[in-house]
Amino acid sequence: MKGIGLFMSEPVQVKRVALPEDTLARLITPERARALLKKGVYTYGILKEGQRSLMGVCIFSLSDDVPLAVSLEELYVLKEYRGNGYGKILLEKVIEELKKDKIRYVLYKKVSEKIEEVFECYDYAIKNGFVPSVIDEKILYYDIVSLLGRNFENKESEIKKEMDRVVRFKDLSGEEIIRFNEKKDHGLYKIRLKSFDEKLTHFFMDKGEILGVAKAVRDGTKVILNNIYLKPEMNLTQNYEALLIGFVRAAAHDESIELVVIQTVGNGRKEIVKKLLGRSNAEYPATELVRYLDTKEVSK
Repeated sequence: MKGIGLFMSEPVQVKRVALPEDTLARLITPERARALLKKGVYTYGILKEGQRSLMGVCIFSLSDDVPLAVSLEELYVLKEYRGNGYGKILLEKVIEELKKDKIRYVLYKKVSEKIEEVFECYDYAIKNGFVPSVIDEKILYYDIVSLLGRNFENKESEIKKEMDRVVRFKDLSGEEIIRFNEKKDHGLYKIRLKSFDEKLTHFFMDKGEILGVAKAVRDGTKVILNNIYLKPEMNLTQNYEALLIGFVRAAAHDESIELVVIQTVGNGRKEIVKKLLGRSNAEYPATELVRYLDTKEVSK
């Protein structure tokens, strides 16, 4: 991504900033700051013209799943400056530059144990041009110990045909991923190399073609299973179960993993997960939205 210069908007300015971990931790939380800096992010600050003290920050990262998309990680304005439109100024200035870099989508996701926080973020995003992209999402947390004793033998026998079609990355030649990404019938979903854990991610195959993906992302001792993707005509319960079992078995055999986080969309899929894995240790609501950018408005 190209460097972004200084914007002037009386009486404030917005510019690209490089914040050390301790400074960012004071604006959000130490844990969140550490995770973001490890992930690799772009940070922009808003401040009064001629001054150095930040009034707020906008932080985003390049999306691993969606081409020409960024993920809005944080939009934070200090309490004493809230209610004056500074957050909107900051977001709009950054979006102007994203358009110049041919970014087409800004993705936003909020997960919280407090449903009111999810609704508050949802309402704010809607007012700033975002539209819902995922409905009825839940994030389920399982301690790895609670999964070690799960017996899938009966279920695996029941869906043996589907289990035989589940493979790991090492079983692919690489050409299957290229063909998958070239097809347009997967919507915006793409499989980007190095954006997933190769040992834990599983693929649902048929005649050399990828028809489904259970993409796992490792974060220290935690592994996150993004919502399992299946082509519409393959979106069947037994196919979903096969991918889920393949992932859980691999995670249970990895001694470095302590926590498994599973994203589910829709009550049906959540119930499938709970039926196979039992009651989760924690369950949080989430919301996902997207803002579509019209890059045609931006001159080259």
